[in-house]
Amino acid sequence: MPLPSLDEMLTLVVEGCLAGGETAAQTRVFIEAAMMKPDAPTMIQALGDGLTRVLDGKRGAEATTDLPYDVAAMVNVVLRAIGTPSENGA
Repeated sequence: MPLPSLDEMLTLVVEGCLAGGETAAQTRVFIEAAMMKPDAPTMIQALGDGLTRVLDGKRGAEATTDLPYDVAAMVNVVLRAIGTPSENGA
């Protein structure tokens, strides 16, 4: 089965965050397995890291600290979608 597109991944994380509980936990496991493999490109690993932070309940700078700018911008899209304003406006 092919991996979801980037938009589909971001949507999965938004849905997981909004649902919370077991759904968030299952989404986190999926993101880790799909994006945080040792052989995955660095940017994909960084995005997986940022998305799992959001699924773990981190918001604002806690979710985006030390992420490349482009990755932080994608994480901020998720934060805005779940009703959390980004701190840097990215």
